Amino acid sequence: MSEPTAPVRPAGFLGRPPDQLGFVTTDLAGTVAALARAWGCRPWDVHDYSSATLRHRSYRGAAGCFESRNAVAPAGRLGVVQPITGPSVHADALNARGAGLAYVTWFVTDLNAVTEHMAAAGIAEAMRGGGHGLDGDGEFAYFDTFAILGVYSQYAVAPARRREPVGQLFA
Repeated sequence: MSEPTAPVRPAGFLGRPPDQLGFVTTDLAGTVAALARAWGCRPWDVHDYSSATLRHRSYRGAAGCFESRNAVAPAGRLGVVQPITGPSVHADALNARGAGLAYVTWFVTDLNAVTEHMAAAGIAEAMRGGGHGLDGDGEFAYFDTFAILGVYSQYAVAPARRREPVGQLFA
């Protein structure tokens, strides 16, 4: 009898499960502590996203001014975002439903292909940011699937070299 094999993931971004579940909160430390207790994941790397770390930001087709503090669990499978200032999909989700699951993320290598696909599917881009890598690379886009799915759909191209975290929670 042969050993079971891992499922084969289709190339690209279509037809595969998300790579990350994303939560929004008004209390980053408290939410991370609850997730660490419930699911045993730790430590969480904390990153700030602001004008100093995001070279470009847009929100619903206009220039964006959002800032947030984010925590990411080991292997990047869970993320928690606390909006700090400015309109954003994270603040929208908090205002609509309160803290909880707000987005799912797929890591991709070509954000242009995703943008073209979503536009053809009639799904609007809600928020975009990028330039957060040490070399000015890295980009993410959120698409407005909130009304139909209850979560935003985020696609992200990871930077080649990520900034060091500003801290860690529950190390």
